[in-house]
Amino acid sequence: MDGKHSETRRKVIEGSTLGVGVIMALVLFGMLNYLAHRHYQRFDWTSSQLYSLSEKSRAIVADLDQEIEAVIFLSPASEVYAAVDELLTRYEAANPRFFKKRVIDPAKNLLAARRLVEQYQIERSNVIVIATEDDRRVIDEYDLAEYDYSGAQYGQPPTLKEFKGEQQITSAILALVEARKPRILFTTGHGEAPLEDPGTPRSLSQAQALLGRDNFEIEEWSSLGKLEVPPDADLVVIAGATTNLLEPELEVLKRYLDAGGRMLLLLDPAFSGTELVDLGLDEWLAGYGIAIGDDIVIDPENQLPFFGAETIFTDSYGFHPIVESLEQTRTRVLFPLARSVGKHEEAPGELEITELVKTSSSGWGETNLAALDQVGLDDDDVAGPVPLGVAVSFKIEPESPPSPEETDLGEADPETPEAPDAGDEEDLFDPDAEMAEGETAAPSTAAEGRLVVFGDLDFASDAQIANAANSVLLVNTLNWLVKREQLIAIEGRRPQETRLSMSGSELSVIWLVVLIILPGMSVILGISVFIGRRR
Repeated sequence: MDGKHSETRRKVIEGSTLGVGVIMALVLFGMLNYLAHRHYQRFDWTSSQLYSLSEKSRAIVADLDQEIEAVIFLSPASEVYAAVDELLTRYEAANPRFFKKRVIDPAKNLLAARRLVEQYQIERSNVIVIATEDDRRVIDEYDLAEYDYSGAQYGQPPTLKEFKGEQQITSAILALVEARKPRILFTTGHGEAPLEDPGTPRSLSQAQALLGRDNFEIEEWSSLGKLEVPPDADLVVIAGATTNLLEPELEVLKRYLDAGGRMLLLLDPAFSGTELVDLGLDEWLAGYGIAIGDDIVIDPENQLPFFGAETIFTDSYGFHPIVESLEQTRTRVLFPLARSVGKHEEAPGELEITELVKTSSSGWGETNLAALDQVGLDDDDVAGPVPLGVAVSFKIEPESPPSPEETDLGEADPETPEAPDAGDEEDLFDPDAEMAEGETAAPSTAAEGRLVVFGDLDFASDAQIANAANSVLLVNTLNWLVKREQLIAIEGRRPQETRLSMSGSELSVIWLVVLIILPGMSVILGISVFIGRRR
């Protein structure tokens, strides 16, 4: 009996121990999953960080205070499907409370696809929909990526050259949460480049479409005869003027800029015979510490094949938010024909001036415009590196109230109304102006004027905006000018392709090792083991 009792007791203990172990393992498994759900980390092992969010995107998503839904309305066969799906998962992880991701296959989920089309008034498939309760933005599949078609002549399919998902999605989110669109005024009346004339090389129609997707409101504005810039204007752009601006116009623009306005000047070289047209801006720009040259910039070191030395293809930048991302990625911009724009020798000290884009040290500003076919650096030219664009910012302090010494507290002005009696105090009371006891007025924040000048218009025109990083430079410039730094430096990601190139002899060695030596060694080893066991 004792032996049987001991055996039963041993089994009970073993069973209890096993049960407790299983329960503890389940509890530990549950705890680990709970902690992993609450505190998890996603990793991006791609060399170009294709699926990672920038700090700016994470900050914008983290600050959301309204629900945003992102719907992937793409075919799984799309080349950008996997990248978009992973990227939106990271957006959702950055703020799961207000950002939700949903996937609808247009071919398999017919009912859900029909409801989506009706709900958001979508006119096509293969899009991404970023929507709030009241508004939505639709991103086309072809806006999410840039493809390389160089292999098409050999029958090869296009390859993904650059993925722009984060830039497009963050822009759509910002457009939905912004209280108002920044309003940009393009001046007219001085031969400026047209906004809506795709047939001409100087047209800015593609730039207008690009800025529209970035939630800018664009209008044309004639400055002739105007007494002031419209008060709701966030930015004034003079794009490629070919005739001079009048003094009254410059005075209006100066008052606007000095009051905290923002301006962009694209000074395309305009010829009158063998000289550049005088736009009447030299003295006006000198007041903001900017000097423009009567020259054409030449840079043989950064010359493109089959192009003249006046076509600048550079990746030399200054230290400024506008070009920070271009500097980090060593991405080039293309200026087909430019004049020099740099810091003035007598620039006022209170201005913060940065030269944005430069030529190489071997470039120069050619001043002999009568012989551009036979250029060469001489003593009259501007020595390199030659600046092609400048950004200026300056603080505007609020006007101080008059000091007690400036205020006449003596004899009353006979035309001044008498002070009201106690019965009129109710009419003078302003609840918004009253401060609680012990409260002090908040310090006023100084406004800031911003001005950017480039010596070229063509980089932003229809003919060139798609080349190199020209579109990035333009959008970064406008975002900085209107103080939308959140969207600056959100660059497209370029997938890194790792190629293994081997000679014929190297391939022969690999063939010999893989198909002859390794299988032969396995056969020999097997035979030796078999013989050893037979003995």
